[in-house]
Amino acid sequence: MRADGVESRTLTVFIVEDTPIVVQVLTRALAGLNGIELCGHTGRVRDALARIAHLQPDVVILDVHLEDGSGLDLLRQFRQQPAAPVIIMFSNSAYLRAHCLRGGADHFFDKSTEFQELVATLKKLNGEHPGS
Repeated sequence: MRADGVESRTLTVFIVEDTPIVVQVLTRALAGLNGIELCGHTGRVRDALARIAHLQPDVVILDVHLEDGSGLDLLRQFRQQPAAPVIIMFSNSAYLRAHCLRGGADHFFDKSTEFQELVATLKKLNGEHPGS
């Protein structure tokens, strides 16, 4: 419980990203956020569904282009599940923003220009003020 009497909980995040430096940057950013925990990551489409089904994260950060397939295919599959996590598409392919959002992504952020917006969204999802 927090000092203000509000019950605190941990927001769990799973990353689907095949670029090691991006995974590293995201991992460091998540480690610095109170109440947010990285529960796993993979760079492969074929591993993502099973691991996410097992871990049941609150949020999935999902790249569009992966080494063995498309994050768009995963997005479609997540949206067919009754209790899908919040899906944040995180890609350099900003031209796909509208397509991803129409396809069911909850958020879309460009890796090269919107990293701070991604962090602010995670804080908001966890109930923190984005400036904290």
